[in-house]
Amino acid sequence: MAVEPEVAAIARDAAQRLSELDPSLPATIEAEIARGEAGPPQKFDPATAIALASLVLAIVQFGYQIYRDTRADKRVAPETLKRQIRVELAERGYPDSAKREAVIEAAVAAIEAGRR
Repeated sequence: MAVEPEVAAIARDAAQRLSELDPSLPATIEAEIARGEAGPPQKFDPATAIALASLVLAIVQFGYQIYRDTRADKRVAPETLKRQIRVELAERGYPDSAKREAVIEAAVAAIEAGRR
């Protein structure tokens, strides 16, 4: 399944924001986008850049879906969007971690930047 262009752009922005966590993240995101995977990885291993890139794409996908589904009705506040992403990740079995929170923050900031 191809990654939507809007999701790819937001993921690239989020990867740049997160490059201090892993300098190879922007390149890894490009590889994941080229691979065409926007869904969550089968297993989350926070020690690998591929898992981090997959997590970024999954979080951006969740956030963008929420944004797209609600934008016709009203603007979603960033804190609400973050909370909804956390709930979605918990339902899918993603462990809570500092990296996950950093990715959520960067993804929501990138979605917000794209709204302007």
